Amino acid sequence: MSESKSTRGGARKGAGRPKSEPTVMVRVPQGCLDEVRALIERYRSVAVESDGQTDWVGK
Repeated sequence: MSESKSTRGGARKGAGRPKSEPTVMVRVPQGCLDEVRALIERYRSVAVESDGQTDWVGK
């Protein structure tokens, strides 16, 4: 085997998904997965109001 570094593969600048807000991995029971997905979709669809806050819960 060669001991020189390969020039193939590896991290590339600008590769991957664009970053938005930070995310966290959370385990969700399968029974409420559809409701959690609906909540996230509602959160993403609401525009930020003029005071910088969102009012998305309970709509």
